[in-house]
Amino acid sequence: MVSLQSKWRAKYPCLSILFWMNCQIYSYKQHGHSLTSNSDNSLFFIYVYTTNFARYHQMNPCLAKGMKTLLLIDDSNSVRDRLVEMISTLSNIQIIGQACDGREGVSIFNNRHPDLVILDIQMPGLNGIDVLRSIKKTNPETVIFILTNFPYPQYRDICMKAGADYFFDKSNEFEKVVDVLQSSP
Repeated sequence: MVSLQSKWRAKYPCLSILFWMNCQIYSYKQHGHSLTSNSDNSLFFIYVYTTNFARYHQMNPCLAKGMKTLLLIDDSNSVRDRLVEMISTLSNIQIIGQACDGREGVSIFNNRHPDLVILDIQMPGLNGIDVLRSIKKTNPETVIFILTNFPYPQYRDICMKAGADYFFDKSNEFEKVVDVLQSSP
């Protein structure tokens, strides 16, 4: 299980330095030393934070531009290609990965931590419902779109209970996914 602290540390490295600096300052004061003033302490703290924040955003241009990151998990190459073609026209979304099965999808998700996931239900390896549960267990803030050829009420209910944010039928609601992505802040 991933701890909240390690999740935030992985997603926002600049916060790690803040935590480390706070511990160092506390330790420094505990050993009888003093900083010249609180303003020096605060200025140094702000400098360290902003420097690392800027570095982090340079490494992650999607964050600097205010873009949302997206992962596609579907076993159909044609579906993924069509989604890539449609989503590439959106200026607020950056596709950061594609997976053709559930296990690969979870692996990419754990390495990249996208904001959004488009997920099929029927796939080899882990099915989409298991992937959904895995993602929502550790990252409940991730927005997940289920896009499936199995739009039956029982699947919809299971997915919504597991934490899916949207549920779409591939055969007649394909374009709605892009409409929702386009309207998202």
